[in-house]
Parts: sequence; structure tokens; C-alpha cells
Amino acid sequence: MPFTLYHSGPSALIALPLRKFIDIPVFIFANVIVDIEVLVVAFTRVQFYAGGGLHPIAHTYLFGTLIAIVWGVLSSLFLRKPYAKLMTAFRLDYQTNTIKIIASALLGVWFHIFVDCMYHKDLHPLYPFSMSNPLNFGLDAMLVKDICRISFVPAVIFYFVIVIRRERRIRRNAPDNSFINSSDL
Repeated sequence: MPFTLYHSGPSALIALPLRKFIDIPVFIFANVIVDIEVLVVAFTRVQFYAGGGLHPIAHTYLFGTLIAIVWGVLSSLFLRKPYAKLMTAFRLDYQTNTIKIIASALLGVWFHIFVDCMYHKDLHPLYPFSMSNPLNFGLDAMLVKDICRISFVPAVIFYFVIVIRRERRIRRNAPDNSFINSSDL
């Protein structure tokens, strides 16, 4: 995609309903880290292999998997507390473990590559085994962009449903403080 933000809508739409199985921040940020390569190539014009274009190595399943594993390990070791704070700020429950984090990093990177393959015909997701793009289904690039943009709407709706249900659950389980015992004074 020309901008990583296009991945946010579909990523959130997948991660929110599957939040018990997917570590949301790891999954969403894994979708972003893949495009760091695009920035490096765009600004430095360094090519990692012949014919790579703007998406040479990180946008392949082989090297993307390696990047995802590194991202998952780093997230597990150093980013759990910041992720927990982020999820608290978004008023979402956060329970994770190392396996969930690494699986989410893998799924996030793989999902990013999958979406980009539908948009960019010149990607080589199976490199070094194949220089073709079997995941480009001939969809119009604008259609892929529109789907990514439109996916924000149900993702936002789903987010608010989750938050409202969470707040109701918290209120339901909160102790009733309407009666004050004289011994409490």
C-alpha cells in the first residue's frame, strides 16, 4: 500500500473480534513494521535484491517471517507494559503471553504481505522460491484501497461495542456504595 495506514482498518477489523487469540497492539504494529523497509528503500534507493522495487525483502513470506519472529520476541521482552498502558488508554482488556505475542506478530506481518500482494502486482511474496505473485487476484488497486478504507467503519463500530460492553460489565461488578455504614465514617 502507498501508506501503512490503509492496513489499520482491516487489521483492527480482524484483531478486535479475535482479541482473545490475537494480541491487538502486536498484530497492528506488525502490520506497520513491514513498511519500514519501504521508507528505507524510498529514501536511500538501496535495493536488497534485483527487481525488488520498493518492496524487496520484508514483503516476502520468508523474510517477513523472520522479521515477525524478531518483532514478537522484542515485543514479548520489552513492550508488554507499554502495550498494557496503550490498551488501558483505549479501554480494552489486555491479557497476553509469549505464544500469543509471537503468533500475533506472524499473523500481522503475513496479513500485511497478503493485502499488499493484492494491491501491488510487482511483489514477490514467495521469493526466493518464485518471482511471481500468486496472491494478486487481478483486483483493481482502487477497489483494494476502498475496501481498506471502508473497513475502518465496522472496526470503529466493533470497538465501541466492545468498550460499551466492558463498561457495563465493570459497573455490574462494582460494589454498591449507595449505602454508607456509620462505621465507615
